[in-house]
Amino acid sequence: MILRSYQQECVDKILWSFSLDGNSLVSLPTGSGKSLVIAEVVNRLQAPVIIFQPTKEILEQNMAKLISIVGKDLVGVYSASMKSRNIKKFTFATIGSVYRKPEEFSGFKMIIIDEAHLLNQKKQGSMYVKFLKEIGSPKCIGLTATP
Repeated sequence: MILRSYQQECVDKILWSFSLDGNSLVSLPTGSGKSLVIAEVVNRLQAPVIIFQPTKEILEQNMAKLISIVGKDLVGVYSASMKSRNIKKFTFATIGSVYRKPEEFSGFKMIIIDEAHLLNQKKQGSMYVKFLKEIGSPKCIGLTATP
């Protein structure tokens, strides 16, 4: 897979951001290839990553891109809507399926949240906030097309 120049620049900046304190947010327009960016970031990290998706449809799309890069053996899905509770090195998940099971994800230190504009981080009682605190406040990268 060959990334477009703006996708490669985005991947490089996301990877660089892992060396910084705090979390990061990436805004790319609709149709710019966020699923390819996610796949390349995850492939290059080579560390366990949870990739949160808001819907089954987006999960399937992003999972297909990642499988085409790293193969099926490294990719898991933990989502009730997909009828799967399979944790692997790179695990696609929906927050509603995992937030009550943080102990199963304690080894994950990196999180990607697709469609991050749907997350209200200031709401301390949210499923995301509770889950992330329970697993040790991992490094998070949010992606969105909504500035």
